Amino acid sequence: METVDLSKRFIRYWETCDWESFDNLLDENIELELFWLGIKIKKKNQFSKFFRNTSKIEPFQNLIIRKTISNEQVAVIIGKSTRKIGIFGAPNYDLIEGYETENFEVCLLFKWHDAKLSK
Repeated sequence: METVDLSKRFIRYWETCDWESFDNLLDENIELELFWLGIKIKKKNQFSKFFRNTSKIEPFQNLIIRKTISNEQVAVIIGKSTRKIGIFGAPNYDLIEGYETENFEVCLLFKWHDAKLSK
């Protein structure tokens, strides 16, 4: 399966809170890096726990995919969300500058290895 298809599946499972299918896509040594917060979340159980907990606090709104870029190991998904705040506390520069916003632009980078999300 191509990395773009795997990435879209990951997003769909996340949006629908299909945690069993979500967990099946994860490598045991997965790592999530949130640059704007300066943190890394490592290992499958911590990664999964983080997504489950944040989805209760900030339900993920439908992601409208605008563009995909991929190769054998990496996929980039560019799109927008109907959320007014960033995913996982990502800053929304329109709101910071005082402008009204109706959605949130998002770019997700996925690294895959043997059909499992590794980073």
